[in-house]
Amino acid sequence: MRPAPALHPAATGRPTPVPHVPSVPSVADDRDALVRADLIDTATHAGLRCVALVIGLATTSEHWTAVAADFKRAKVVHGSRVSGLYAAHEAAEAMAIGSLDGALAYLADGCGLSVEEWARITRAGQGR
Repeated sequence: MRPAPALHPAATGRPTPVPHVPSVPSVADDRDALVRADLIDTATHAGLRCVALVIGLATTSEHWTAVAADFKRAKVVHGSRVSGLYAAHEAAEAMAIGSLDGALAYLADGCGLSVEEWARITRAGQGR
């Protein structure tokens, strides 16, 4: 037996639902994307391709803890030959405890910038 066809909302007397239209994120809303893109760039430069993939998909503390551990190891292996590894390690640890503000602070400090200045320069570098 086939299900009955759905009635148009106007025929049921119910208001027509408004489709969800995602809003364009504000500058403040892109902070997570800025952190992830910066960490992906650092991981890629260090040859950590799997880490770069995890960063793009990370949703749990365990993901971020694994990323932080790999950045910590990369600091030992690469030393100062790959810039940004110390800040990336600290930022990933901050993300593991849910501190986006902490991650931003570590990345900005690693560049000798305020968070606002780091975000502005990083946005420009990423074409945002």
